[in-house]
Amino acid sequence: MMNFKRNLLAVCCASVMILGGCSSQNGIFISYSDINLLKSSDVQDVVSATKADAFTKNIAVISGDGTNGGTKASHVISSESDTEDSATDESTASDDTFDTPSADNTADGSTADHSTVQDVPDPNALSDTPALLVCKSTNEVIYYNDAFKEIAPASLTKLMTALVALKYGVMSDEVTLTAEMNYDITPAAQTCGFLAGDKVTLETLLRSMIVYSGNETANAIAVHVGGNISHFVEMMNNEAARLGAVNTHFSNTNGLDIDNHYSSVYDLYLIFNECMKYDIFVKAMETAELEITYTDSSNNSRTAYFPTTNYYLKGQAVSPEGVTVYGGKTGTTDNAGACLICYALDTYGNEYIAVSMGNQSKDELYSQMNKILSKIQN
Repeated sequence: MMNFKRNLLAVCCASVMILGGCSSQNGIFISYSDINLLKSSDVQDVVSATKADAFTKNIAVISGDGTNGGTKASHVISSESDTEDSATDESTASDDTFDTPSADNTADGSTADHSTVQDVPDPNALSDTPALLVCKSTNEVIYYNDAFKEIAPASLTKLMTALVALKYGVMSDEVTLTAEMNYDITPAAQTCGFLAGDKVTLETLLRSMIVYSGNETANAIAVHVGGNISHFVEMMNNEAARLGAVNTHFSNTNGLDIDNHYSSVYDLYLIFNECMKYDIFVKAMETAELEITYTDSSNNSRTAYFPTTNYYLKGQAVSPEGVTVYGGKTGTTDNAGACLICYALDTYGNEYIAVSMGNQSKDELYSQMNKILSKIQN
């Protein structure tokens, strides 16, 4: 299989060089997106971390197709060498399985009748929805299911909006809001209530977007940083390609349902992991209630309060014993269902990123997330 991947990779590289005028001055790859016909896990099997911008830092890597509901093998691509470390769990049974009843002998020598015995549903069993749990401290993939499946990301889209703003914007900029921030915002969509003419710093817009998930704030950020929404969305897709998020394409800044707008739990992990390099993002995603001040269109000073949408921070959900959720980002739309990516620590201070997507309700979401977090061994 490795030889096949290397051969396929060679063909891809040759094609890129031919289409680019046979220029090879940039090395094997111009960027990771040049070979995005491959799954991210396949590329990481054959590409040195020093050869592609997307893999200059250690990240958790899933072996296989990203579809398996148990604790699975994983390996890590390192920026310090061309080798991969792997950790494999080869067991074929788990605590969640039941032995098949057989004809057991009773004390009097007769055969026990198991015809009426039924398996008891496991209350801790995870539903078959896209999910991922990564130990950020060790880059170990602990659990995953449908990790590469393309799904609507809802407001987890705002992670990429935040990342592009943090990377290319100036947080201290004062932004005078325009009516363009309301582009494609449906009446039922959540907003922070800003109006055209209000003056708000870029940092305040970003914090409001992460904490309260205001949809107009994402558009306002896009207009200021990208010049217009369309160009900013292009920046988002370029950044996704740079990160190696090959199962992602953005069509808007906020995640409201729209055609050709999708991501995967693995790609969202990559984006969230990158966002956590910025202190402003970390502080925002850990905030239970945000107080902001800004200037309205009449030059009056205004104060607003925005509660978090994260039930763990609001005290409406309790994480499993030995695990503390410190923050994250929520999202809910008709196409995406109820979604959450969160950052948690165990009792030893190990860091984790967990993702759960496609849940039918918020109650189901937090139940599912607790089952995912319960796989952390303290």
